[in-house]
Amino acid sequence: MKASCRILLALSLPLSLALGNQAPVAHSFDEAPIGASPPGFTFGSMRQKAPGRWTVQKRDADVFLYHERDALTGFSLAIADTKTTGDLAVTMRLRFVDGARAGGLVWRYVDDNHYYTLILDMAKGAIAVYRVSNGHRVLLEVEDDLELDSDAWHTLKVVHTDESVRAMLGGVRVFEDRDRTNRWSGGATRVGLIATGNSGVEFDDLKIAVLTAKPDRR
Repeated sequence: MKASCRILLALSLPLSLALGNQAPVAHSFDEAPIGASPPGFTFGSMRQKAPGRWTVQKRDADVFLYHERDALTGFSLAIADTKTTGDLAVTMRLRFVDGARAGGLVWRYVDDNHYYTLILDMAKGAIAVYRVSNGHRVLLEVEDDLELDSDAWHTLKVVHTDESVRAMLGGVRVFEDRDRTNRWSGGATRVGLIATGNSGVEFDDLKIAVLTAKPDRR
């Protein structure tokens, strides 16, 4: 891990966003029935035969969406029905329970084989952003050698404006990359969650904000 990135992980940088008239959409799962799949989501998979088991669960005071670990080794997807167009910012919290411990965000989702994804892999101590096209993953950026509490909640955020893809972990910018292909930016797409099939992951507080201006870089 580069020294500059170690400093970033220690210091919180402000990020102000100009939001459009459309209010941010939030999914907290607090009102969803325990033990069932949440309303407002559809489930898919890539490189495995089924999306696995996604249910709302409660642990102490926390209510969350849980992806149950199984023997599958591809990717399980939980996609919110909300459609967005253009630039957006997406955040959510996740906590790893068992298994391979890899999961994260999906955005600009068209179908199970076309989307962007930000994945935190605790086993590798890495965070990476990919563009998935025709079922093939293209690595855009990765940062490894992360030292994180494997039992804690972690917050992921991605801001995709024009060609810029910015990733944040715990409120701190980890990296920014430019994807000049800018796939699927013109039509309506969706946002969601991803876990490897063999990962037990808890997800909460998925928030989707459509942007009308570029982020303030101060």
